[in-house]
Amino acid sequence: MPSTEALTPAEAAVCAAEEGLTLAFTGHGTGFAGVTEDFRSRFRFVARVRQNGKQHFLGSFASAAEGALAIARHLGPTGSAAKASAVKASTARNDIAEAIAKEEEQPDIEYLRSSKSPTKFLGVSKRQRGREGT
Repeated sequence: MPSTEALTPAEAAVCAAEEGLTLAFTGHGTGFAGVTEDFRSRFRFVARVRQNGKQHFLGSFASAAEGALAIARHLGPTGSAAKASAVKASTARNDIAEAIAKEEEQPDIEYLRSSKSPTKFLGVSKRQRGREGT
């Protein structure tokens, strides 16, 4: 009789390795490319893959790892390795873009305090109403 326990990510990785498959890990969401959470479903995780411009629904699963393994099995050894490689490259690009955005959000501005200014900062003044742009 099959086990009713959900597959863990470590167990899925072992199964994938035994079958010559590669799982596509991501750093966000469920942790696996093509696997999303669906709270309406009896099984919480849904696996979908896009091939040749068409989206294929592979099923609902008790764990994200099971969904990822289903995707790898659907794509086969070569396809799963290519998917994992593409996801890794995309994730690296996203990480770089996020790092750049964070640097841009934090400009190197230093405000100097002043006890004489009404705003309490040197070179910063209150704008009076009705005197905009003059």
